[in-house]
Amino acid sequence: MTALMQCPQCRSDASFMFAARDLNRRRSDAQFSYFRCGNCGLIFMPDIPADLSAYYAEDYYQTLSLDELRKTACAERFKIDLIRSHAGGGRLLEIGPSRGAFAYLAREANYDVEVIEKDRRCCTFINDVLGIKAIASDDPAAVLPTLGKYDVIALWHVVEHLADPWKLLDLVAANLAHDGVLVIATPNPESLQFQVLGAAWPHVDAPRHTCLVPRQTLVERLQRHGLRLAATITNDLSARSANRFGWGAFLANRLSNRWLRRPAYLLGCAFSVPLMLVERRGRASAYTVVFRK
Repeated sequence: MTALMQCPQCRSDASFMFAARDLNRRRSDAQFSYFRCGNCGLIFMPDIPADLSAYYAEDYYQTLSLDELRKTACAERFKIDLIRSHAGGGRLLEIGPSRGAFAYLAREANYDVEVIEKDRRCCTFINDVLGIKAIASDDPAAVLPTLGKYDVIALWHVVEHLADPWKLLDLVAANLAHDGVLVIATPNPESLQFQVLGAAWPHVDAPRHTCLVPRQTLVERLQRHGLRLAATITNDLSARSANRFGWGAFLANRLSNRWLRRPAYLLGCAFSVPLMLVERRGRASAYTVVFRK
């Protein structure tokens, strides 16, 4: 194994940190190596599988009926509340909307919404059923320069799935209008869970998660493009859900008997309750950051 790798974010030396298997979905028994940059702290997988789509189950992007989507969208209203507290309206782009629940809520809140999504079934649903413009592409960085400026750009748990998030984020900053708002949610490598669980942390999610990005690394990268940090959130519904999933999936992943995995998951969720006060103070399994240009 190579002793050092070059960090894709800052080009500094990165050393081997751990090897992880696909514990969450068990699509492969392969080991995936992750390195940590000694300068910016980025944790990344240098050898990304050529066909990452093979590691996503068929139901990963399962579409819903409009009525079903409306019901599930209720759980995402906190995202709209966050957006509205920073940007009252205008053009909004979501990258990686999946089935379109947030995009639907944004449209209902009178934003002019467009999305970029790699799954064509989701794009068809968003275009034809939700009536929102959906651009089908697995390379949003190639599409962005053709789309103009946006008042809001949102990436909810997207950057960790990308082969080159830095190229995309640089372009996102360029496509943000003056006084525009960028919102990013992603797993937190400074979390209590990662400190305790390491490679077995479910939010490593090898190989679907190609990187784990420290908050300060995002801040410094986007500051180069004139964006300033407006808010950091580690105790919203997304973070609390990530906390429960982390403990629950960790216990479930340790069992091969699928009938026992569900009770183990619920036990892990219960275990997360007394840890809420610790995890909410910057140690949550996910964070959301808001930037203004």
